[in-house]
Amino acid sequence: MAKIYVAKTENTGKGLFANRNIKKNEAIFSVQGRIIKESKYHSGLWYKMGPRWLAIAENKWISPLRTNPWWYINHSCNPNAGLRGMKTVVAMKNIKKESEITLDYSITEDDPHWEMKCSCGHDGCRRVIRSVRFLPKGIFEKYRPFIPLFLQKSYLANNR
Repeated sequence: MAKIYVAKTENTGKGLFANRNIKKNEAIFSVQGRIIKESKYHSGLWYKMGPRWLAIAENKWISPLRTNPWWYINHSCNPNAGLRGMKTVVAMKNIKKESEITLDYSITEDDPHWEMKCSCGHDGCRRVIRSVRFLPKGIFEKYRPFIPLFLQKSYLANNR
């Protein structure tokens, strides 16, 4: 049985859901797609794709395949999933069957100019989501085991 499935959500179109209980630290899926370098990222179309891309190194991103679950993972300021390494999505806590799998998009990007409006509705919603370097310290520390190392380094360099 597959761990995840795509279904309609109440306010974000489609989302990713657990087809069974998923344990904390369990791998959920791997992000697969085309590698994009800075020149293409800033050329227009790629930059406008919004949170669908995933930063995997400085000036390098993955543009996920439309068939990849990453295409459907929604943002939450109270996420239940994060990243292990550069592109494996893992459970940050136990996820119950039928629950939506969400990720804080801040842990996917380092661009200081990127931002998006948040409407997750959770207590503590930050309302505006920006790159990892703008995370409040307490949230960074909570997410740290689930943030790619190069993004952790960027956060620390920009928050001395």
